Amino acid sequence: MATLLAAATPGHADAQGAPPAIDTVIIVNRNIFDQQEYASSFLARLANRLHVRTHAGIIRRTLLINPGEPYDSARIAESERALRNLHVFSRVRIDTTRLDGRLALRVATTDGWSTKPQLGYTSAGGDVSWLAGVVEDNLLGTATSLIAVYNHTPDRNILNLGYASPHFFSRRAQLQLLYHDKSDGTQGTWFVGVPTV
Repeated sequence: MATLLAAATPGHADAQGAPPAIDTVIIVNRNIFDQQEYASSFLARLANRLHVRTHAGIIRRTLLINPGEPYDSARIAESERALRNLHVFSRVRIDTTRLDGRLALRVATTDGWSTKPQLGYTSAGGDVSWLAGVVEDNLLGTATSLIAVYNHTPDRNILNLGYASPHFFSRRAQLQLLYHDKSDGTQGTWFVGVPTV
């Protein structure tokens, strides 16, 4: 699809002085590794197969400008910042193109590796501490985070569970849940709100 698009600037305002309207939004969401650049790498191909690419709908919901609205460089810059604040992309770029004479917004993202195993072991003076778990920052390509980590120390055992959604019930409303099950008690916290981007 990229070969059909010609790079373009938003252009000048029309005769009435109004900025041109965005006709469409094109999402180009790439996997972690470029298929051509890493075609010979088994590990890169395996990582791409294991990873679920961020859904185009999640990217669209994060944008602060929609088709039919006038071009606004400030809102586009804020949209780029909001996408980066999801912390699931290694690259984000938003620019404009002309497609059949219409102004299109092109949003190109490249996913980062989002599954992070948590492993640790220490021993001192006969006391052993260890932890095991996983942190997933882009569950099934939805930019949702899940945390499950078990930590054993000589003093206590702690099970940490967490969930965070950047689009809980609207475009920008977030939900965060944390639960700590300790051998000497439990603790839970939650947060619902809109970030100040």
